[in-house]
Amino acid sequence: MSRPARVSLAIPVYNEEAVVPELVRRTTAALDSLPDGPHEIVVVDDGSSDHTLELLEKAAEKDARFVVVSLSRILATKRPWELRWTWLPATWS
Repeated sequence: MSRPARVSLAIPVYNEEAVVPELVRRTTAALDSLPDGPHEIVVVDDGSSDHTLELLEKAAEKDARFVVVSLSRILATKRPWELRWTWLPATWS
C-alpha cells in the first residue's frame, strides 16, 4: 500500500512585506490544486525589519498549513552555540 504524497514547501524571506499577500495567495492556490495532503508551507523569516513577519503570522492564524519560523527571534533568545538543530530525513518507500 502506498502512502499519499505530501508536499512541504520551504520559502526563505527577508523584507518581503510588499509581496507577502501575493505569496500567500499563490502558494495556497498551488497547494489547493494538489491531491492528497495535508500539505504545508514553511516560511523562514531571516530577521526582516519591515512587517513581513507580522503578515506571515496573520496568514498562519488563518491557514494551519502555514508554519512560520523567525530566525531573528531564535537568535535573540539563544546564543548561537546553544542552538540545537534537528535534521529529520524524509522517509521514502
